[in-house]
Amino acid sequence: MYICSMEVETMNISLYKAGINDKALLDNLLQLYLHDLSEFMHIEVGPNGKYQQNISSKFVSSFERSAYIIHAEYHIIGFVLVEPGADVTNVKDLFVLNMWRGKGVGSVVVETLLGQGKPLSCKFHTKNELAKYFWDNIARNPLHKISSHEEGGLINLRVDY
Repeated sequence: MYICSMEVETMNISLYKAGINDKALLDNLLQLYLHDLSEFMHIEVGPNGKYQQNISSKFVSSFERSAYIIHAEYHIIGFVLVEPGADVTNVKDLFVLNMWRGKGVGSVVVETLLGQGKPLSCKFHTKNELAKYFWDNIARNPLHKISSHEEGGLINLRVDY
């Protein structure tokens, strides 16, 4: 299911809801994402040389959780995983391939999710400078209300209009 299309820096950014047929694609993207996270968290590869994860199954076969594949100009460039909360949408993971970072893609994803009517909540490691930079840029938007606090090595963030 297609949920948005927005042009940023002359690129058309689209989000498509992933289904069970997209599990292998999401598993591949998750390998790249987990590699990035291993800088901040102790994540080991298994005996087959891959990060062991069962994340994708939870998001492609659930009625509550959702995985969205991010596309730019017909290229697969990342994903976002979300779970509903009582009064927020929890952004569990947001990943954009390196060559597409810094081009406004993540901002389109955040605006799209906020456009669904609930504030966003997310957590990231305090040492993750890329995440800090990204969410600081989101906070610069005068339309957003941002609150955050640190707890147990994580930054807990809430974004609202």
